[in-house]
Amino acid sequence: MPVEQWENQIVVPVDAVVKEGADWYVFQQNGANFTRVPVHVKHRDQSSAVIANDGSIFPGDVIALKSAHQMQMAIKNKSGGGADPHAGHNH
Repeated sequence: MPVEQWENQIVVPVDAVVKEGADWYVFQQNGANFTRVPVHVKHRDQSSAVIANDGSIFPGDVIALKSAHQMQMAIKNKSGGGADPHAGHNH
């Protein structure tokens, strides 16, 4: 039984969005590559995410519908952050 109706929003599979800090992203196709685009996730459950239709992406835009987390990790690994000073031990 639905308790709330989302009108004029974009619904994507939950694996299409990734969170970093307080921000959410999708990966939009840009030629042969995918570009990380910030979005406003209004709701997320185990299977879907509701993205605000606020102009960050548009219905019909091609986005990666899965593996957003892996794409995010690839970006982080490519940027090559410094070594974790706590790696390998606990306090």
